[in-house]
Amino acid sequence: MKDKTKMVMLLAVGEMTLVALGSLAWKHPQLALLTAFDGSREWRRLFGQVAVIAFCPIWLAAGWLVAQRRLATMIPRPTQDYRRWIEASLIASGLALLVMQAWVARNFIAEENLGREALLRAITLFLGAVTTAQGNFLAKVEPPVGEGAPAPGVWTRVALRMGWAMAVTGLGIMIGALVLDMPALFFVPLTAFLALIANAVLSRRALRPQG
Repeated sequence: MKDKTKMVMLLAVGEMTLVALGSLAWKHPQLALLTAFDGSREWRRLFGQVAVIAFCPIWLAAGWLVAQRRLATMIPRPTQDYRRWIEASLIASGLALLVMQAWVARNFIAEENLGREALLRAITLFLGAVTTAQGNFLAKVEPPVGEGAPAPGVWTRVALRMGWAMAVTGLGIMIGALVLDMPALFFVPLTAFLALIANAVLSRRALRPQG
């Protein structure tokens, strides 16, 4: 991974960690309300905001570590365009998480839920566009090389299938972001995430050596 990308990820994770610690410490008395477990509107608001604020830096850091491990392997050795694909995905995801956490932290401190649906719609639309673009790029990535690399023909078929699946999923995300209202809108990113995970798992299995 390039030093520039590592620096961007380090700064993003560090900034989000400071925002999480600072906002939760500032409004610490509010956290006591979460122990009520009464399912009220106020409880759900607090729980959702605290979960997003705390989870964003953890999610980005976990993705960064997984990407570094994947790019560090030499068996098989990733190509340069595949490295660019991974790094661009990380930066785009980090940008979306930064915006989302900042807005949710603002609402948490102000003790309100201003613009919740608009923010979710904008983030969902952005992620859909990024997923579509990344799927289109993945379909053109050159196969890895070296020991343990799949046959070029196998890689091409799997990359095309995975890329088209990502592109179609991304278009579905954008359509959902534009036409759906709450609470259905809330489940669009979650459903898309599960679909992308399933797509990645099936693709990795298809690339395993046969026999």
